[in-house]
Amino acid sequence: MTASTTVHRPEEVIAGLRAALLRAERNGPDAARLFAHEAEYLAAPDGISIVVPVHNGAAEMGPLLLSLRNQSLARNRFEVVFALNGCTDGSRAMVDDFAAISGVATVVLDDPVPSVARARNAALQRVRFRQTTFVDHDDHLSRDYLAECVVLGDCRSVVVANIVKLEGGNLVEDYAQTVVAHGFETSHVHGPHDIDLCYRTALLHKSERDSCCESSVVAGPHEQTDITYLQ
Repeated sequence: MTASTTVHRPEEVIAGLRAALLRAERNGPDAARLFAHEAEYLAAPDGISIVVPVHNGAAEMGPLLLSLRNQSLARNRFEVVFALNGCTDGSRAMVDDFAAISGVATVVLDDPVPSVARARNAALQRVRFRQTTFVDHDDHLSRDYLAECVVLGDCRSVVVANIVKLEGGNLVEDYAQTVVAHGFETSHVHGPHDIDLCYRTALLHKSERDSCCESSVVAGPHEQTDITYLQ
């Protein structure tokens, strides 16, 4: 007689671990502080807002705009807030064209002052969904990026996505593998404050591994369907 083995999807494992963490937090001494903004979070529409600061990005924005149009998440569950700052090229025309033909809810802010911080802060005042992600104008997103953020995020969780650097269509660096290779303590991918996010990710990954359920935390190689979108 062979015993059956139940294989759980990674998001199911993470959901179970998160439920256990939430129970502990709700019953802990800091519950009032930790969940102070839960009602505000739940009152917002269930979805995700993408904030894109743009400074003279006309020559680089094409792949991002294409990847936004090809997201698997339903159109009514996300929006894009473009925060143009100090643009003197054709960036405004590109985002206006995107807003007109993409079918994606789009907000366009245009500030003559070239400041990425100011642009992000202004955009943050205009988002309407429960979750927000910040994307650079020269990025492109894998097809399921937004859908996975919505599934995995909640009011007490931060979704940490991998970043893959490509040059001329060739893989230059996989940031998750860099962190794994050099250790969480020394791999400041963007800055020293990222270490808190790395440790939280490490904790969840360790718990997932200890639960004896198989998962693929870092996938590879990256499918071409995530890079070469339908025109």
